[in-house]
Amino acid sequence: MTGAADKDVPEGARLITGSVQVKLLLTQTREIVATTHLYHGESVKDRNQRIDELQDALDRQAVRCDIVTKRARITQLRAGIEELMNRIGPIENKIALVGQPKEGGGKHKQLSSQEEQTLTTFRNNIHGMKKEIESLTAAIAEAEKVLVA
Repeated sequence: MTGAADKDVPEGARLITGSVQVKLLLTQTREIVATTHLYHGESVKDRNQRIDELQDALDRQAVRCDIVTKRARITQLRAGIEELMNRIGPIENKIALVGQPKEGGGKHKQLSSQEEQTLTTFRNNIHGMKKEIESLTAAIAEAEKVLVA
Protein backbone atom coordinates (compact mmCIF):
# COMPACT_ATOMS: atom_id res chain seq x y z
CA MET A 1 0.00 0.00 0.00
CA THR A 2 1.45 3.38 -0.90
CA GLY A 3 0.63 6.71 0.61
CA ALA A 4 0.91 10.29 -0.60
CA ALA A 5 4.36 10.61 0.97
CA ASP A 6 5.60 7.60 -1.00
CA LYS A 7 5.09 9.45 -4.29
CA ASP A 8 7.79 11.97 -3.29
CA VAL A 9 10.37 9.30 -2.39
CA PRO A 10 12.85 8.46 -5.18
CA GLU A 11 13.14 4.85 -6.34
CA GLY A 12 15.30 2.78 -3.91
CA ALA A 13 15.20 5.43 -1.19
CA ARG A 14 13.55 4.86 2.15
CA LEU A 15 11.42 7.39 3.97
CA ILE A 16 12.76 8.19 7.45
CA THR A 17 9.98 8.30 10.00
CA GLY A 18 12.07 8.79 13.12
CA SER A 19 15.33 8.03 14.86
CA VAL A 20 16.65 6.25 17.92
CA GLN A 21 19.73 7.22 19.91
CA VAL A 22 21.66 4.82 22.08
CA LYS A 23 23.95 6.60 24.54
CA LEU A 24 26.77 5.05 26.53
CA LEU A 25 28.30 6.99 29.41
CA LEU A 26 31.94 5.88 29.59
CA THR A 27 33.17 8.23 32.30
CA GLN A 28 31.94 11.41 33.90
CA THR A 29 33.34 13.34 30.95
CA ARG A 30 33.10 10.84 28.05
CA GLU A 31 30.16 9.36 26.27
CA ILE A 32 29.39 7.76 22.94
CA VAL A 33 26.12 8.30 21.13
CA ALA A 34 24.98 6.16 18.21
CA THR A 35 21.94 7.05 16.14
CA THR A 36 19.89 4.97 13.75
CA HIS A 37 16.86 5.93 11.71
CA LEU A 38 13.43 4.38 11.67
CA TYR A 39 12.17 3.78 8.16
CA HIS A 40 8.67 3.74 6.78
CA GLY A 41 7.48 0.21 6.19
CA GLU A 42 10.25 -1.62 8.01
CA SER A 43 9.34 -4.36 10.43
CA VAL A 44 9.66 -4.06 14.19
CA LYS A 45 11.98 -7.07 14.04
CA ASP A 46 14.36 -5.22 11.67
CA ARG A 47 14.30 -2.09 13.84
CA ASN A 48 15.02 -4.07 16.99
CA GLN A 49 17.83 -5.96 15.31
CA ARG A 50 19.51 -2.72 14.20
CA ILE A 51 19.14 -1.20 17.70
CA ASP A 52 20.54 -4.41 19.24
CA GLU A 53 23.55 -4.17 16.92
CA LEU A 54 24.14 -0.58 18.05
CA GLN A 55 23.97 -1.65 21.67
CA ASP A 56 26.40 -4.51 21.02
CA ALA A 57 28.85 -2.09 19.41
CA LEU A 58 28.58 0.30 22.35
CA ASP A 59 28.93 -2.57 24.84
CA ARG A 60 32.26 -3.41 23.19
CA GLN A 61 33.36 0.19 23.64
CA ALA A 62 32.36 0.03 27.30
CA VAL A 63 34.58 -3.02 27.75
CA ARG A 64 37.49 -1.20 26.10
CA CYS A 65 36.99 1.79 28.38
CA ASP A 66 36.76 -0.47 31.42
CA ILE A 67 40.08 -2.10 30.54
CA VAL A 68 41.76 1.31 30.30
CA THR A 69 40.25 2.32 33.65
CA LYS A 70 41.41 -0.91 35.30
CA ARG A 71 44.94 -0.49 33.92
CA ALA A 72 45.04 3.05 35.28
CA ARG A 73 43.90 1.77 38.68
CA ILE A 74 46.68 -0.84 38.65
CA THR A 75 49.20 1.93 37.94
CA GLN A 76 47.82 3.93 40.89
CA LEU A 77 47.97 0.91 43.17
CA ARG A 78 51.57 0.14 42.21
CA ALA A 79 52.53 3.73 42.93
CA GLY A 80 50.74 3.48 46.28
CA ILE A 81 52.60 0.28 47.14
CA GLU A 82 55.89 1.91 46.24
CA GLU A 83 55.07 4.92 48.44
CA LEU A 84 54.15 2.71 51.38
CA MET A 85 57.29 0.62 50.92
CA ASN A 86 59.35 3.81 51.05
CA ARG A 87 57.59 4.81 54.26
CA ILE A 88 58.03 1.35 55.79
CA GLY A 89 61.77 1.34 55.03
CA PRO A 90 62.90 3.41 58.03
CA ILE A 91 60.72 1.38 60.38
CA GLU A 92 62.06 -1.90 59.00
CA ASN A 93 65.60 -0.57 59.35
CA LYS A 94 64.84 0.04 62.99
CA ILE A 95 63.51 -3.52 63.31
CA ALA A 96 66.81 -4.80 61.92
CA LEU A 97 68.50 -3.08 64.82
CA VAL A 98 66.21 -4.61 67.44
CA GLY A 99 68.22 -7.04 69.47
CA GLN A 100 71.46 -5.25 68.71
CA PRO A 101 72.84 -3.05 71.44
CA LYS A 102 73.09 0.64 70.77
CA GLU A 103 76.53 2.08 70.38
CA GLY A 104 78.11 2.32 73.76
CA GLY A 105 76.32 -0.82 74.98
CA GLY A 106 73.26 -0.94 77.14
CA LYS A 107 69.65 -0.88 75.87
CA HIS A 108 68.21 -2.22 72.62
CA LYS A 109 66.29 -0.15 70.13
CA GLN A 110 62.60 -1.04 70.08
CA LEU A 111 59.61 0.07 68.05
CA SER A 112 57.14 2.39 69.67
CA SER A 113 53.50 1.30 69.72
CA GLN A 114 52.79 3.96 67.08
CA GLU A 115 55.51 2.53 64.83
CA GLU A 116 54.12 -0.99 65.36
CA GLN A 117 50.62 0.20 64.43
CA THR A 118 51.90 2.11 61.38
CA LEU A 119 53.85 -0.92 60.20
CA THR A 120 50.84 -3.21 60.62
CA THR A 121 48.54 -0.77 58.83
CA PHE A 122 50.96 -0.26 55.94
CA ARG A 123 51.51 -4.01 55.54
CA ASN A 124 47.75 -4.63 55.55
CA ASN A 125 47.24 -1.85 52.99
CA ILE A 126 49.96 -3.29 50.75
CA HIS A 127 48.41 -6.75 51.01
CA GLY A 128 45.00 -5.33 50.05
CA MET A 129 46.49 -3.40 47.13
CA LYS A 130 48.23 -6.52 45.83
CA LYS A 131 44.97 -8.47 46.04
CA GLU A 132 43.18 -5.70 44.14
CA ILE A 133 45.88 -5.75 41.45
CA GLU A 134 45.41 -9.52 41.10
CA SER A 135 41.65 -9.09 40.79
CA LEU A 136 41.95 -6.26 38.26
CA THR A 137 44.49 -8.21 36.21
CA ALA A 138 42.15 -11.21 36.06
CA ALA A 139 39.23 -8.96 35.08
CA ILE A 140 41.30 -7.39 32.30
CA ALA A 141 42.22 -10.82 30.94
CA GLU A 142 38.54 -11.81 30.84
CA ALA A 143 37.53 -8.52 29.22
CA GLU A 144 40.21 -8.91 26.55
CA LYS A 145 38.73 -12.31 25.66
CA VAL A 146 35.40 -10.57 25.04
CA LEU A 147 37.05 -8.08 22.70
CA VAL A 148 38.72 -10.81 20.67
CA ALA A 149 35.50 -12.81 20.27
